[in-house]
Amino acid sequence: MAVGKKKNYITVLTVLSAFAVVMLHANGAFWTYKKGTDWAIENIIECIFYFAVPVFCMASGAKLLDFSKRYKTSEFFKKRIGKVLIPFVVWSLVGALYFCHNDMTFWSLLSGIFNSKFVPIYWFFIMIFSLYLAMPIFSAIPERKRKSVFGYAIIIGLIINIALPFVFALMHATWNGELFLWPVGGYIIYALMGYYIDRYEIPKKWRMVIYTLGVAGLMTHIIGTFVLSNNAGEIVRTFKGYQNLPCVLYSAAIFLAFKNLDKKFTRMKLFDAIAPATFGVYLIHWFVLDIFKYYANINMDNVFVIFGVGIGLFVWCVLATKLLKNIPIVRQIVP
Repeated sequence: MAVGKKKNYITVLTVLSAFAVVMLHANGAFWTYKKGTDWAIENIIECIFYFAVPVFCMASGAKLLDFSKRYKTSEFFKKRIGKVLIPFVVWSLVGALYFCHNDMTFWSLLSGIFNSKFVPIYWFFIMIFSLYLAMPIFSAIPERKRKSVFGYAIIIGLIINIALPFVFALMHATWNGELFLWPVGGYIIYALMGYYIDRYEIPKKWRMVIYTLGVAGLMTHIIGTFVLSNNAGEIVRTFKGYQNLPCVLYSAAIFLAFKNLDKKFTRMKLFDAIAPATFGVYLIHWFVLDIFKYYANINMDNVFVIFGVGIGLFVWCVLATKLLKNIPIVRQIVP
């Protein structure tokens, strides 16, 4: 696909990722372990929607790693500051006021913003900033070399940084963290995977392998977490983590599947209408959910309530974001 051409599947995944984030937070009861059907269902919901952050990172890689074809690095950072950094800082300050952190020094305020103490879910933005800072490095790699360089980095990074530590953890062995591929450490590997999947055709036989591994990753996440947590009487995180093998396999399979369905996404009016509001949903839904739980005072330990709240919260935040975007001053912090 040519740079600049609208990619319907990215729009769809952007909307689905935003909805998945809202569902994960509406499903917060998962993190309080209790035996029984309710927690078992909450575990399934948690694992199914776990793709949200990784898929967003892959979409960012697909959209932004070629930024140098459109504008200079200085313009790239200028855009990121206006669209992401300023809203993050302003809404973090709103969080500091909302959660009554009114006895702070300048440094405690700065620390609270930087470490996402006021709005815990804003850890996501610090991670995204690290991706943005790394993108000029990878964008500088000549396009003719990217397929081989990115392919190598993804495969070796997947083996060294993700797969082997996961296997060692399953075997209750200690992995030596000194063996680590730093250039694709953290969430960078997701950005490279998104770019690679978006730009290059993956043969059908390998797509089938990736889909199979994706299903295995999801089922391992669900069943492994359920079994280990039931045995321990508390939530066991062996199979959890955005940089853990089950999540990486599942998320890559989702991104690849939607990329290959791109031509099927022809009726896009609903997704096109929602997509510009998704960043606003990320910014405000935590506040709305907290207010709702405070005043509604309902039991969030029920699958119907979780889905009802999640869907309602998502719709409300989309509409609220569209409204805020029409207010001249406010639109600067809800881009």
